[in-house]
Amino acid sequence: MNEKKNPILDNALQDNDIILMSRYLNPSPLTRKEKLMNKLLYCISLSLLCFPIFAQDGGELGEFVPWCGTMGALVQQENEDPTLKKRMDSIEKVMQEYIKNPTRDLGPGGVLIVPVVVHVIHNGDPVGSNENIDDLYILAQLDQITEDFRKMNSDASTAWAQAADTEIEFCLAQLDPNGDPTTGILRHDISGGPWTSGSFDANVKPSTIWDRDLYMNFWIADLQGGLLGYAQFPGGSANTDGIVCKYNTIGSLTTPYTSNAPYNVGRVAAHEAGHWFNLRHIWGDESGCSGTDFCADTPNQAGNTFGCPSGVVTDNCATTSPGKMYQNYMDYTDSDCMNIFTQDQADRMWAAVNTSRPGLITSVCSFQPPVAYFSPNYGPLTFCGATSGLINFENLSLNGATTLDWTFTGVGATPATSTETNPAVTVNSSGILTASLTVTNPQGVDTYTVDLSVGVYGYGATECDCDENYSGINALSGIETGNGGPLYNGDYETYGVIESTQMITSGTVDYDSSLEINLFAGFEVATGVTFDVFIDGCNNGGGGNSLQSEDDSSDNK
Repeated sequence: MNEKKNPILDNALQDNDIILMSRYLNPSPLTRKEKLMNKLLYCISLSLLCFPIFAQDGGELGEFVPWCGTMGALVQQENEDPTLKKRMDSIEKVMQEYIKNPTRDLGPGGVLIVPVVVHVIHNGDPVGSNENIDDLYILAQLDQITEDFRKMNSDASTAWAQAADTEIEFCLAQLDPNGDPTTGILRHDISGGPWTSGSFDANVKPSTIWDRDLYMNFWIADLQGGLLGYAQFPGGSANTDGIVCKYNTIGSLTTPYTSNAPYNVGRVAAHEAGHWFNLRHIWGDESGCSGTDFCADTPNQAGNTFGCPSGVVTDNCATTSPGKMYQNYMDYTDSDCMNIFTQDQADRMWAAVNTSRPGLITSVCSFQPPVAYFSPNYGPLTFCGATSGLINFENLSLNGATTLDWTFTGVGATPATSTETNPAVTVNSSGILTASLTVTNPQGVDTYTVDLSVGVYGYGATECDCDENYSGINALSGIETGNGGPLYNGDYETYGVIESTQMITSGTVDYDSSLEINLFAGFEVATGVTFDVFIDGCNNGGGGNSLQSEDDSSDNK
């Protein structure tokens, strides 16, 4: 018997959200009453197939089949890459460590601005027709997602004190990966839709994606059945990283798409972008009360919320007021009922940026004239017990430099020129090192020049006073009991230049360096070890000032 296929079920099956259905047929002759009952059951079954079916991402019978395919896509990615789960577990551990000791001083006022490249996938339709949607809706979508992440949306709930401004914004990229101007909206004529997540990842993303370290790739396409969007968590393939939304979800509260209510006001994108920043569904994607979204300020709830409730809604996990946080963007409520992220969700997203997507910190949307700057920019820089020294320069320029030109003169500096981001320069005599950096971008050019006093001395030179070489900004002292965690950016932070990254296993560590130690790259301490780090400018194992870590477990923070 040929049966009419239901696109919601087809999509759920293809995205690993499986629902088991059975039909019982009676081959014996039916009475009139039985025939009427069968007809009634058939009509009820048919009506159910015309509405959303309820199941969690795990695909349990009788529950909501999600319009978000992120967890289904994750299952498929894990099947294709057996190392993905272990990699994501490691990322989670690193994120939790970062959340304990966060650094969020990024950009003007601490706001992160994420460049977005929008890929409109169509099958030859003219602009403004079907999935080849008009720029009007895309621009409205970018405004809406920024308002939602900044808690500037007009419908933000006042029911939850933990509702937060995530301090993350989005804008269309104005420079492509080659440094050429772009509108940030690309239209690709690719046949094959409507798409499942698996077919889209295999046939569309790899040929259209921009550098995922510098952009959020945002694909708009005709997705199959009830699938409205999905995203990739940090840790997945670089060829498929980004978010995908069905074309008729694109818009805003003020400029909704012309169909597909209540999912046509741009909130599907907020939900999927949350996943891209490593947010989980608010109920934790598990049955009962055992699931977690790793955010303490979102109430534990048994499952997703459907529709557009009002007032206090409770379930087996959130049994009393205030109940379920159905207004959260990471639930499954109607788009015009989603309206908040929480502070813990904001902190988690920033942790994801700093540990998994750090390229977004320096990536830019639109260009202002560049401002050249670098370190080190003060001296003296003293090298003791040596015939030469190595100075590591770090580019700290602002507003998106697209080219960098360094020059180094005096004290036998090698190389004399460089175009690297962070060049290393060898010096072999005492005197003045003149370091200069010229940066350019489409809006202009700027140069920063510093004269640095350099001293290169052999053993026993009176100029090498270990107690004074590191006085001032890097003279920190303290003892740290380590926790044996992984190395990660920001573990120990101060100013300076990196000498090494290593595991400290015991005792006192002597850094023979006449420059500074850059703790942006960090080092880690073995579990239970108390250590002291000495910066030894004389390279004789005897002194210098000790260095304090900034970890939460420090006794001398």
